[in-house]
Amino acid sequence: MLTFEPFFHPWVQRSGAVLLHRYPRDANEDSIREYLEALYRFSQTHRERYGAVVDLRDINPILTNARHRKLFSDSTARLSSFARQYTAGMGIVVSNSAQRGLMTAVYWLSPPAYPYRVTGSVEEAIRWVQGQLAKPHH
Repeated sequence: MLTFEPFFHPWVQRSGAVLLHRYPRDANEDSIREYLEALYRFSQTHRERYGAVVDLRDINPILTNARHRKLFSDSTARLSSFARQYTAGMGIVVSNSAQRGLMTAVYWLSPPAYPYRVTGSVEEAIRWVQGQLAKPHH
């Protein structure tokens, strides 16, 4: 298992080239905007290939509304050039079908520029991301 340390935002930790994003249960529109802005600032300076594990298990999809989904899809579009160049892959961890539906909605609005896989555990997502990082970069 990897050892993670804090990175550019309280929701993000890093172990080498693997970034672990954990969304808290109490995420609201303001905290999501703050996180996405920090992610954008990261994209302006980071120039190394990385893989992301996004843990959505604590998000309550009932509290996640259309504005939140649009914030994420707009951010995906805004970061697409950076993501295409530097993101080896994203493992998305969900614990139920509502969370899986949330990801489907976000990616339907703005398809990602990188490979991704939806999993049921952080460990599985990390293994998949490490496999993506091991592949040659195009």
